[in-house]
Amino acid sequence: MSEQDSKQVDDREKRRPEREKQQAQLLYPGMIALALIVLQAFISAGLSDVASFISVLVFALVLPILGVCLFVLNDPKLDSNKVSDFFKKLVFWALPIGCLFIFVGLVAAFWHLSWIMGVVSLISGLVAGAILVYALDSKHQIQE
Repeated sequence: MSEQDSKQVDDREKRRPEREKQQAQLLYPGMIALALIVLQAFISAGLSDVASFISVLVFALVLPILGVCLFVLNDPKLDSNKVSDFFKKLVFWALPIGCLFIFVGLVAAFWHLSWIMGVVSLISGLVAGAILVYALDSKHQIQE
């Protein structure tokens, strides 16, 4: 690896936390909005089966987590090196857990409409997750 290549890798690594923060600033509000839209439909229609109950329960669990993480992400006081490693790990893991909960809630909402739509959304979500994991792994290998 030449000196110029190593310099480019170092520059990318320095910009990585800022890029991840920008991605999270898009994902958290998007997931919150999605959960609120689905919840609005269930609040007006009521809970009629297990799938709708699971969907509302999961969204009720994830909304406060995502809201707090969005606040923490945008608070400049909490962006310093003074924050404990445990707290940083907690915020880091909130994003994949939030994505998982949103996925479960959406599958349950589609299942409420029709079990066929639930199965289709489950399969498409698993395929999308596999593609995401592969893409992130490939991106990590390229940077090394």
